Amino acid sequence: MSSIRTELRALYVLAWPATVMQVGLMLISVVDTLVVARLGSNELAAAALAQMFMWSTMSLGLGAVMGTDPMISQAYGRGDDDATALGLQRGLLVAALSSIPICVALLFTGQLLRALGQSPEIAELAARY
Repeated sequence: MSSIRTELRALYVLAWPATVMQVGLMLISVVDTLVVARLGSNELAAAALAQMFMWSTMSLGLGAVMGTDPMISQAYGRGDDDATALGLQRGLLVAALSSIPICVALLFTGQLLRALGQSPEIAELAARY
């Protein structure tokens, strides 16, 4: 039983910063909703749509960059400084390259949302948000 408590304590020490970060990220959307809801229903709909569109496009880049995490972690764990540096360089390159289509998609948010069937008024508000 003691080993289980030791493992759970170690897991807690590792997990609580990630948990706090996730809660903080979720609170951003809650605060946005509370602030924008005072402006009106169209503005709230546009803010929610923009938030969803932004996270959808950014998650593609995040997923690509997070693929370098295991390479860097394993190299660091082995004490292989060259492989660690190479993994970091590759991660930065993947981040830079994946940011280009993401930025283009975000530049054309209004047009893309209208092409997906959103009302022009809401799409335009979402593009400004």
